[in-house]
Amino acid sequence: MITGPSSYISTIDLFSAHWAAVNLDPLAAPSLLTRDGTPLAGLANVRNDLALATQDVEDRLNDKEINRARVENAKRSLLVRSQELGRRLRGVLPTDSPFLKALPDLPVQTSAQEIFLKPMRDLANLWNRVNDDASDLELSGDYTADNFKTEVANLITLYSLLSQAEMDLKIAREKRNALQNEAKKILSAYRPAVEGLFPPGSPLVVTIPLLYAPAGRTPEPVVATASFDAATTEAVVTFTKSDEAELDFYEVRGVSGEVYDGDDEVVLGKIPKGAARSFRTSYGLDEPGTAASFKVYVVLNTGNEAGSKAVTVTRPVV
Repeated sequence: MITGPSSYISTIDLFSAHWAAVNLDPLAAPSLLTRDGTPLAGLANVRNDLALATQDVEDRLNDKEINRARVENAKRSLLVRSQELGRRLRGVLPTDSPFLKALPDLPVQTSAQEIFLKPMRDLANLWNRVNDDASDLELSGDYTADNFKTEVANLITLYSLLSQAEMDLKIAREKRNALQNEAKKILSAYRPAVEGLFPPGSPLVVTIPLLYAPAGRTPEPVVATASFDAATTEAVVTFTKSDEAELDFYEVRGVSGEVYDGDDEVVLGKIPKGAARSFRTSYGLDEPGTAASFKVYVVLNTGNEAGSKAVTVTRPVV
């Protein structure tokens, strides 16, 4: 059943297996066609394209998160050096120095791109002016004005890479969504095609897979928590027990990044009822500063489901 983007492939596989069984019946020879003339092979082609497109969205989302983390790490490093430079200048220059009066106000970590970059550029220029007026000023670790300038240039490059990653993700989503719509169109036409070929109540009619979960009660969600295990560089997701009588299993889903978007979630694991309610994964935590968000779904044997509130894990910056 389709419950979201993460369920398309498994749903297509169910329909494909049933379609293959239908094609073995003489009434469907040589192959059942939907109203627009699509055969099983057509669905298989869409399935393969969709699988690749879905993986591409996941890859592009991961690229975006890695680039976002690199931007934040670079900003953090520049802020530390900017603060150190301000302290050093105040310690070596006279209080009436024009250089001190020219010190820009520093941005905060969450400042937007240009708001962050302008004072960094101003500091780089100011540092060069100080060096022109006196001996070259260095910070701890033999850190020079050229080092600072290089870091600023690197941050500009990282911002550009992040923008490109965001555009790549947008394009990948559009391609995936188009294929999802194509798959949904074929699957929606499958039931009437089968019901038009076989009499009511026949085995091949009553076993047609459901495209969507039937109307029914939405289960109560569980409460999830998550933490980072530094020893294994994994997220550890734990959750409370569901008391639903019709509980089929739990499913852990994730999204790369700090914001959980159900359109981008991927299934990370299925946990049977009665099993330990804990799940470990390194998903989305490829390098320091990256984050991943998770939900735990309660799935009933009717197909109805409910997700927990999202929990986010950030890999610490060493």
